[in-house]
Amino acid sequence: MCMRTALFDPQFQDPELSSSLNILAIEPLGHGSTSLPTLTTQFTYWDSAIVALEVMRKLGVVKAFAMGTSQGGWIVVRMALLAPDRILGLLPLGTSMDAETKESQEKGCWDPVPLLKPFVDSWASSSPTPGFVIDDVWCGMVASFGFGSHATDASTAFWTSTLKEVYKGDGGRTKARQAIICLVSCDGLTLRLNDSRCPVYWLQGTEDAPYGSQVQNEQIDLFTAARWKRLEIIDGGAHYLNATHAKQVNEVVLKMVKEEARYTALHSTANMSSSSANLITLNDDVLAVILASIPDLVSLGDCLLAHPVLYRVFNSRRRFVLRNVMKNDWDRGYSIGRAFAYLDTWNKRIRRLKFHHSVDRVALREAFWARLELRLPGIGATNWALDLLVAYQKAGLIDNGLAFAKRTMDIIFQKVPPMLSHEGSTFANSVIQLYKVGSDSHTTIQLQERVLGSMDPRFAQHNVCARELLKSYREIGRSERILPFQLETWELYNRVQGPASEAALDWARSIVREYQRCDREMDAVEFHHNVWKLLHRETPQFVSWSRQLIRMRELLGHKDEALQVTEEVWRHLSPLSPGYQAWTSQLSTQYGAAGRPDDAIRVCEAVWVAYGRLLSREQQSLGWRYHTRTAGIMLAKAYRRHNRLEEAAAIESKCEELRGFPPSVTG
Repeated sequence: MCMRTALFDPQFQDPELSSSLNILAIEPLGHGSTSLPTLTTQFTYWDSAIVALEVMRKLGVVKAFAMGTSQGGWIVVRMALLAPDRILGLLPLGTSMDAETKESQEKGCWDPVPLLKPFVDSWASSSPTPGFVIDDVWCGMVASFGFGSHATDASTAFWTSTLKEVYKGDGGRTKARQAIICLVSCDGLTLRLNDSRCPVYWLQGTEDAPYGSQVQNEQIDLFTAARWKRLEIIDGGAHYLNATHAKQVNEVVLKMVKEEARYTALHSTANMSSSSANLITLNDDVLAVILASIPDLVSLGDCLLAHPVLYRVFNSRRRFVLRNVMKNDWDRGYSIGRAFAYLDTWNKRIRRLKFHHSVDRVALREAFWARLELRLPGIGATNWALDLLVAYQKAGLIDNGLAFAKRTMDIIFQKVPPMLSHEGSTFANSVIQLYKVGSDSHTTIQLQERVLGSMDPRFAQHNVCARELLKSYREIGRSERILPFQLETWELYNRVQGPASEAALDWARSIVREYQRCDREMDAVEFHHNVWKLLHRETPQFVSWSRQLIRMRELLGHKDEALQVTEEVWRHLSPLSPGYQAWTSQLSTQYGAAGRPDDAIRVCEAVWVAYGRLLSREQQSLGWRYHTRTAGIMLAKAYRRHNRLEEAAAIESKCEELRGFPPSVTG
């Protein structure tokens, strides 16, 4: 339906596959960006095969294994028929080697003509069609036929968007129409298969909608000249097998390449004459596979000292060789009882070693990962994943790191509903930092949101991750998400940690600032007031939020509301409370400004009386003498402001008596 390179993302994103092989994806004619040099609109699958071989030649790829899905299966077989010396092996996936014949249809294959010919007819046009956009019916067929039951909303949306981008305008209409004509009029290959000599490893899914899994059992036997041939039916596999069952497909690719490399090595060595039989004359790729089959690092070191050529080959493929040698050592002596001690020893050793080549650290950690991955999200496996992620970054292997991070996070998310562990959270935060360097902002934010939703809000890492997500929203201009996200996070901390928790109050402050930044002062005051009401009256947080709320109310001219806040604070203070006199002075001033002189004097009198009682109990206390005197001065000023001069003079006289030290001290 649409064989774009994105279909093979699961292969490019597999760290083991991409680090062991050079992977090249080529879009067939009619399916993407590939076109013939003459720009003709007429083509067949033979033309696509020729174009692919020319791409190999242009890139200097002398020989290669060829894998193709669906129509790609027809193309790679044609490549092997056209250039048998250049194709080392075939991996057809989800395909059939016959034309769309009645015989194949009787054995479970589809009949595409009734389904597709209406599109051929409706997309024909004698005049240009610049406004053409491929319809949703066709887009839906990609999901239904290609991915089957494995289709997701995300994959359907991606391929719908891709199809509409590829097949738009007059050129897109012509391209789509010719691609369908190729499909419904394709010639069969069954009579030509005995001319293909390279090995064939055919994978077919039991849920392949177009071709089923029956005719392949007959057609695999038609590769009579192949050095070996194998058909593997994958249970539950859909048509786009490399996408729906990437793990099995990737394992088969590596298996086939390694088997062929070993065969080539043995075959080359066996055919050398005794006078010239020298291992170092082998092809570099063959030597690399031989080095990778060595059982342990000590033996590898001995081998590399034998000849400079061996070291040169190793140095050019050291990650591949080291990883496989370590795997060999691990597999050779693996046992459940030995596994943990072995891993712990190597973990300490890798951390301690100083690597001249940073890729060596990657290789050694990758060697153990296949088994450790099964233990996710265990603490040991998660910590190893973090070390491997750091190793990728230090080696500059950002793409490998991103692919590894994505796969590992998917596994962790699948196995850890609903909360990430402390180790999982640490790994997730490291993944986010990597995504910020090597991925697009939309993907990064999606990951941040998913990670945050899987964290325990009781832990500090949740707050750190939430802050990072808020920062990301700001950086990419997602202003519509900033305030809702802040409110959601504050409500979460308010519910889980309590309204007076440091995290809840920190987010509450940021919400007030955000309202103010948006010139929404009334909303800022109302939210601040709501937070204030939730706080316990005798805590420092309550006093602090009260002070700020009073300022905000006064700036808006809400004098009465500001006075009410001051009254509430003062009501819960005592003479022993820090700032008691300062709050009394402020309250008295506010009463005076509000035209309530009696109340302004009353609160000052209350303080004078309260301190007087405390001083009467501890007459020798310099501290209480000082507080009582300052309270008296405050009261005297209040009296004078409201013309109660005699009372002011009496209080001032008593304050003079309190000046200096008590009699017993001076005597």
